[in-house]
Amino acid sequence: MTKANEMLLIPWEAIASFRVSRTVLPGALLLKLHSGEGYAIALASSVRPAEITKELAEMTGAQA
Repeated sequence: MTKANEMLLIPWEAIASFRVSRTVLPGALLLKLHSGEGYAIALASSVRPAEITKELAEMTGAQA
């Protein structure tokens, strides 16, 4: 799981799909890339998943 003290840069066009998971608190953003790679990024409890989902959908064209 990637945490806030780590740097991860992924181009918008590389993201094939995404979802927000709350099974591990406070939550995680799960990204699947066109290359087949997957990333889980830890989210702070103050994060608003709807805003992240909206931004990712607009920028990537992918659906949550």
